[in-house]
Amino acid sequence: MLVERAAEGVSLREGQAIYPAVCDLNGTWRGKRYPAHQATKLEKTAMRLPLSILAVDIWGRDVLDNPIFVDAGDPDAPFVSTGRGPVVSSRGEAAESMLFPMWCLDDDGRPHPLDPRGSLSGIARELRSRGLQAGIGTELEFYLVSRKDQFTTFPASNTLGIVELERFEPFLCEVERDCSLNGIEAEASVSEGGRGQFEVVLRYSDDILGAADDFAILKYIVRRAAGAHGYEACFMAKPFAGEPGNGFHTHVGLKNAAGENIFLGGLEDEASKLRHAVGGLLRALPQSMLVFAPHFNSYRRFFENSLAPTRASWGLENRTTAIRIADAAGANIRIEHRVAGADANPYLVIGAVLLGILAGLDRKVDPGDPVEGSAYSSAADRLPDTWNEAIRAFSDSTPLGPLYDPVLHSSFLAAKRQELSFFTDHVSDLERSTYGALV
Repeated sequence: MLVERAAEGVSLREGQAIYPAVCDLNGTWRGKRYPAHQATKLEKTAMRLPLSILAVDIWGRDVLDNPIFVDAGDPDAPFVSTGRGPVVSSRGEAAESMLFPMWCLDDDGRPHPLDPRGSLSGIARELRSRGLQAGIGTELEFYLVSRKDQFTTFPASNTLGIVELERFEPFLCEVERDCSLNGIEAEASVSEGGRGQFEVVLRYSDDILGAADDFAILKYIVRRAAGAHGYEACFMAKPFAGEPGNGFHTHVGLKNAAGENIFLGGLEDEASKLRHAVGGLLRALPQSMLVFAPHFNSYRRFFENSLAPTRASWGLENRTTAIRIADAAGANIRIEHRVAGADANPYLVIGAVLLGILAGLDRKVDPGDPVEGSAYSSAADRLPDTWNEAIRAFSDSTPLGPLYDPVLHSSFLAAKRQELSFFTDHVSDLERSTYGALV
């Protein structure tokens, strides 16, 4: 039996498998394996899974302090197709399995607030209710590493180098073909500043949920293509000492009901909506840092002169700041949020950015003067620079206002606290080799 994907001219064959899966709070896909012929059924009917799989820790363990787990009896919830269907491969029948993106509904058929995609859908509805339309563009950085020693695949760094792109042409071509087959517009591929580090840029989209879906699926496509070519894709925020980290930069524009860019206008004007949006983003940064840098390793990425921000700063065409105004003098003026790492959940990141902007517009927050020159030596407040500090800041309150559901907030916090506890209790080989015979 074949399940046809007529729009792309791609079919699933008997013997192939699909993985209906949901993106959890850590951005990890979790679900089941089905024969490919079940795809048609899963397009129309729900699959029931434990609600708690949305909020397990990074190792997939139940989070004991999460009230939706033991206290609620670990209930099931319906998971349904996002409408994307299976993530097909240009390898056709050579691809043995493919991801089938799902999301979680509550028993009344509404997007579940614990599902990161469901949370973002609520934010998208809020924007529409205000007559606003956000445009989202994303950039994903990653390393290709060798399977044998997990180290980088190129002997030297060469930012924007063509020779690196040519060497990995078969891999990059497969990524671009698979993106095209799955309706993802990959605008460009770039050789980044690290050895074997690349960036894929996705085209600006007026579909907020679609932009987040595309980013999450892009990571899956990159990982699958890397494996097919004998590599592994690494999305850690800072996989190698002495090499640049992996960022996830989000570009945001905002239009009114008439289709006009509301960020146009004089930046010196205190009534500037762009200034207010930036002010809201800066004010939200300390409390929302855990969303942008959710893991122990995430905080290794932030250090001076790295082009990863260390201060709650903004500037015009300034890549040392947390919030960069891109195309500052042009008709496509927009905000680039530069804090998140490639290890962050795209639904939570885009949601946090949009909520920060909305809060700034509502409260008319003044961001102060833009930074000129290096933000690393500016007087702007420092961002939380440890995981523990970010967890404490996130726990102080619901950081992004009433649209950020308390169930999602408490579940994410409980998972991060459990992960922190495990890292804190772990004694490393470096500690033993350093202190075992010396103290």
